[in-house]
Amino acid sequence: MKLLDARQLALATVVLGVSLVGSFAAQSQSGYHLLKKYDLGAAPGGKEYWDYITFDASTRRLYISHNTEVKVVDADSGAIVGSVSDLKRVHGIVVMNDLGHGFISDGGGDEVVVFDLKTLKPTGHIKTGGNPDCIIYDPASKHIFAMNGKTNDASVIDPVSEKVIATIPIGGRPEYAVPDGHGTIYDNVEDKTKSWRLIR
Repeated sequence: MKLLDARQLALATVVLGVSLVGSFAAQSQSGYHLLKKYDLGAAPGGKEYWDYITFDASTRRLYISHNTEVKVVDADSGAIVGSVSDLKRVHGIVVMNDLGHGFISDGGGDEVVVFDLKTLKPTGHIKTGGNPDCIIYDPASKHIFAMNGKTNDASVIDPVSEKVIATIPIGGRPEYAVPDGHGTIYDNVEDKTKSWRLIR
């Protein structure tokens, strides 16, 4: 049996330690890893501002808020399909294929912009409260909700008539919202200690 001197023993200990760390790291990996990067180009006006992203599974398109435009990207190839342009400060996007329209919350214009899903051209403007941020479609009520950060309320929009039919006070600055599909909406009120509000 060959005995190791101090230097050999130290080296063996380091090698064993590195092997164990590598083994544990391999076991603890989540399985998520970067597949590809897509270059979406510079934002209009030179200001890089990104916010919400909406994925439309039926068309495999990504709608990405990009300062004063919405980039429309093929989710599989990364190719830019086009953009909805000449907006003021884009936040969220709702896509409604059954109507052939999309809805964009334009915080800089205090409005929701309606656009054609085929041509990507704006077709209408719906005045909301101040600085609409998150925008969602609630399947239970069949309405769109725009969360207005400046006026601390939500504009309820009928997507068919493209009109605001109600305004709901939130009691704070609303941010991201999620509908449960059964008539309740959970909203993150970012400037309050009790940070979630229920809208029914």
